[in-house]
Amino acid sequence: MPHRTRAGIAIVVAAAGLAATAWALPTVGGALPRVEVDDVAAGAKRPLPDAHPVLVMYEDKDAQKHNERARQVLGKITDRAENRARFEFVAVADVDSWNWWPAKKYVLADLKKIAQRENTRLFADWTGAVRKAWGFKPHKSVLVLAGSDGKVRFAGEGTLSETQITALVSELKALGCTTE
Repeated sequence: MPHRTRAGIAIVVAAAGLAATAWALPTVGGALPRVEVDDVAAGAKRPLPDAHPVLVMYEDKDAQKHNERARQVLGKITDRAENRARFEFVAVADVDSWNWWPAKKYVLADLKKIAQRENTRLFADWTGAVRKAWGFKPHKSVLVLAGSDGKVRFAGEGTLSETQITALVSELKALGCTTE
């Protein structure tokens, strides 16, 4: 086999290995790399994580239906005023594929409408920075809970099982949240 062919195969294999390791959920107990997202309504950037516990729901348009059950359970927790002092819920839209003119202005308008309709703050990841830095697979719904120290307390990808939802709720209880 010619040297060039072997070198080419080695590069492809090495790249495939890097891609496989890049798409791994953050490890519980590990620190999340700091990234910035855009606040859709305010038009300002904000860091994730920060010095406050944060539950991040990250998804693109293809993943919106993955976690309906988790949304039902978590909505009852995130809607409680007393829990808002314990942690912040951050919904981040992976809009990397829409980061071009004129699509971006239409996506931004849609995100603002959704935020207003749902009475929530939405954040946009225009460059896929969160997905890349935190190792998320594209087109998957992801939930990550980080403590005030920036360390992962829970990470789940795709449609969460009842066991995973229970584990996430337990972590929120450990932060002092009311969950009933």
